[in-house]
Amino acid sequence: MKKKLPDNEVLKLFPEAEREEVLRIWELAKKKFNPEVLDATELKAEWQRLQLRLREEGPAEGKRTLASDRIAENNQTSTNKLSSSDENNGINKLKNLTKVADQSSKEAQTADSGQSPRVNHVPGMKRSLHLKRHSGIGRSFRMRRLYPVMAAVAAVLIAGFAGWFYYVPVTIEAPRGSFVSYEWSDGTRVELNSGSQISYYRSLQNGHRSITLLGEAYFDVPTSERPFVVSTNNARVEVLGTRFNVRSWGFNSTAETILTLIEGEVLLSSFLNPEKSILLQPGQWSRVDQQAEAPYEPEEVDTNRALAWRDQGFYFASAPMSDVADELVRRFNYEIELENEKLADRNLTLYLSSPKDLESIITSICHLTGCRYDWSDDKVVLY
Repeated sequence: MKKKLPDNEVLKLFPEAEREEVLRIWELAKKKFNPEVLDATELKAEWQRLQLRLREEGPAEGKRTLASDRIAENNQTSTNKLSSSDENNGINKLKNLTKVADQSSKEAQTADSGQSPRVNHVPGMKRSLHLKRHSGIGRSFRMRRLYPVMAAVAAVLIAGFAGWFYYVPVTIEAPRGSFVSYEWSDGTRVELNSGSQISYYRSLQNGHRSITLLGEAYFDVPTSERPFVVSTNNARVEVLGTRFNVRSWGFNSTAETILTLIEGEVLLSSFLNPEKSILLQPGQWSRVDQQAEAPYEPEEVDTNRALAWRDQGFYFASAPMSDVADELVRRFNYEIELENEKLADRNLTLYLSSPKDLESIITSICHLTGCRYDWSDDKVVLY
């Protein structure tokens, strides 16, 4: 059967194409469309679609011809040579339909072959994914650059916490009007009189075995090879295991340190001359004056009176009235005013095992000294 060839009207549609290429397109078109009913406009659109396929597959001889290049460059010019605007609109519609059909055909062939489908994104989408991918890489790169900085910051924080933990002292305080007791894990126990405080460092070598005292405190220290040291404003107390009481306010009129030993042995020395220390026995007491280079010789003492504050008692031996008033302020958290210096400098010895309240103590003081007092809502004035 003789092969049907395209007529001259079809060839005129492609004036810049070579005849052999038109014939090839015609052969390809016959496989899909019926040439008998294919008008010029439809054939033009089909030719454009198949021409693109030829550019991908190559011409029949396996080479790309100059005619194909000329056709691609003058594609828009050829399209504009159609006879009417209606034909142009039809061609554009057919272009879109043939592109969709061609894409669907390719995806179907890919699916049949078992390969993963290739997704062609619009340029904007592809660029967006490209930027997102590089943005993630950038973030990862920035994070890697931040790792040394983060490690340095963490090291500084850890070092700061360690410095704070070991080199910032721990303070235990008994507020005015209250008593506080505290016990460490090794069994060492301390009781603080009203207004007193102790502080110590958490160092690995000493821990709570070295304490600074401001006020009055009773200590119960189990026997240990490591010495337990209490430092005041002007004295040093060292023990290995004992029970004792230390009183040292530092800011009172005498600024002395008084040590009373209940059990065991204690070394007491002055900061001015630590080598001149004395050894106390149970039932003895000694003191270190503010500017003294050595403690006074130990003396016997009534330990029940010396430690009367532990049972909320009240005891002073030849103490200035100013010191007595300060003790009452701490004990009862109530202001006491001495109207004249003569009364403030007067010495007083007083022991009350279980006073009822502040007023009963003030009454006892006025009875011993002959002074008077006025009571108001916020303070007591002695004159």
